[in-house]
Amino acid sequence: MTIAAQIKEVEREIGLRQNVYPALMRQGRMSQAKADEHLARMREVLETLKGIQYYDAITEGCVRLELRGMKQGRLQGLVKILTDTPRAHNDTLIITFARECAIDFCKAWLK
Repeated sequence: MTIAAQIKEVEREIGLRQNVYPALMRQGRMSQAKADEHLARMREVLETLKGIQYYDAITEGCVRLELRGMKQGRLQGLVKILTDTPRAHNDTLIITFARECAIDFCKAWLK
């Protein structure tokens, strides 16, 4: 499933919960605090997915730049680092790489 599809599903789920929770609270089956907590968690999931979508777009742009010859060897170095690094640390490495590429792209574009 794509990130965009996941975002759409989480947005749908948030809307569903916003419609269902008031009835559950009126029935005494859920407290306002619990409803707020569950909605806050889903909103955080949504923000996380949107962040991933944003960095995916930046990374895709960086890969295209790499393939056109900017900073040759950097992409291959990232692939080696990612394959040699435990998965839990890969997100930070990808985000750092994407930021560096975005900065390089802006500098090249402004020239």
